[in-house]
Amino acid sequence: MFVALTSTFVALTSTFVALTSTFVTVVFTFVAVAFTFVTVAFTFVTVAFTFVAVAFTFVAVAFVTVAFVTVAFVAVTFTFVAIAFTFVAVVFTFVNLVFKFVTVAFTFVTVVFTFGTLASTAATLASIASISVTFACVIVRIQCYLLLQF
Repeated sequence: MFVALTSTFVALTSTFVALTSTFVTVVFTFVAVAFTFVTVAFTFVTVAFTFVAVAFTFVAVAFVTVAFVTVAFVAVTFTFVAIAFTFVAVVFTFVNLVFKFVTVAFTFVTVVFTFGTLASTAATLASIASISVTFACVIVRIQCYLLLQF
């Protein structure tokens, strides 16, 4: 009977671990999806800043072609603005790479927790099998006892 109680306790513990691991897996999956959306958003922002930098570069080139000193000053200003937007685009590209790395890390953790869930489920099934064997043994003992009574 002690074996049956122990097996039942192990089965309940394994089930709890499996449920907890499944919950953590779901949470990490949602976090990985969220980071994927953030990565996509940063990619769009990076592309937008790149387009703005290119536009300011074209404007700067257009002003440089005009030979006035004032216009040349504006051209230099636009060139600096284009450089600033290019720098921002590079920063967003770096942030995008960081978010991609974090997304990969969360995906890896999700896979690890998925394997943990599978292992806990296997342990639960083994515990259920152990309980079934224990009850079968108890039934056989009862039948043997009853046979010896007659």
